[in-house]
Amino acid sequence: MCGLICALHCDRRGFLPHARKELYEALSMLLSRRDRERDMASPDGIELSEEPKTRLLQRLAYKFILNGKAELDRSHAERIIADVLPGVPVAATQGDAEAIFQHLLQRSGLLREPAVGSIDFIHRTFQDYLGAKAAIEEGDTALLVLRAIDTQWEDVVRMAVAHARPREAAELLLDLVRRGDAATTATRRTHFHLLATAALGHTTELEPRVRAEIERRAADLIPPRSLAEAEELVAIGGVVLELLPGPESLSYSEQARLVVQTAALIGGDAAVPLLSRYQRHPDPHVRQLLATSWHRFDTLPYLEEVLSGLIEDDVYFEVATSGELRALNGLDGCQRLIVGPGFETGELIRNISRID
Repeated sequence: MCGLICALHCDRRGFLPHARKELYEALSMLLSRRDRERDMASPDGIELSEEPKTRLLQRLAYKFILNGKAELDRSHAERIIADVLPGVPVAATQGDAEAIFQHLLQRSGLLREPAVGSIDFIHRTFQDYLGAKAAIEEGDTALLVLRAIDTQWEDVVRMAVAHARPREAAELLLDLVRRGDAATTATRRTHFHLLATAALGHTTELEPRVRAEIERRAADLIPPRSLAEAEELVAIGGVVLELLPGPESLSYSEQARLVVQTAALIGGDAAVPLLSRYQRHPDPHVRQLLATSWHRFDTLPYLEEVLSGLIEDDVYFEVATSGELRALNGLDGCQRLIVGPGFETGELIRNISRID
């Protein structure tokens, strides 16, 4: 994924896609342009344009998703291609399923064989993007709603909304809302309503009434208004991080505290950019939450992106490990520490003497 973004940056002279779907549409760079623009003749004698490659890869990706696996046996992958091949005559006339699959493996840039006989996509999000397109083309929106409770299908559902025509997207989103309305638990209700909200950002055209239905439910959930609501959001997981607001959207310090607490408890790399936006929040309790949450994250990235902007007299840092203590050596202006048990006196003297 990083390589693709770098290649796009170069190809588009510094202009990058603004939306996730636009990024994946740049797959044409891998599927057709890469070999053509380098004047590379196909070494296996098979010449496929972007469209038939995409058709075959879509079906393969969808089978991966339906099987709930990140990897498939090569023989299974070849059987999937064999089933699809009669419907793609331009490919069927150039080889059997084994030959066509080998061509996709070697020349598509999307598949790999990490171990002999085992096949996967180079990045899970490519699999989800292509599989979602296959699901929409086959009219499997009911299946998407049924599987939407599974976190492994969240990106598939969002990409399906992006691929769908306006009427299909509206129906899929409303089905998610209805299923949330009918849920028997608060966690399930929240999950479906927030997934619909997250998918909303992938639509290009949508009836205003549908958008209003989704936004009305989201307004009841985000930002959280109590610790209990924050805990419900934490149970939903990563999709919530895309919806939590920055400090500029909040009117009260208590809202900011609950947003920061929610993001910190969800954790993960995706939470760090959001938390960094609260570095200069005027409420010291918000900044203190940031300072005491770093144990939930990788030490150095969190220190560089979040803690580095927290040098205030009214914020203290909790130190629980030697790695955290050493990391603070490079943080100019760090003045207040609470050190946990287990440190040797000499280690404390060596490190704390270098901290301001």
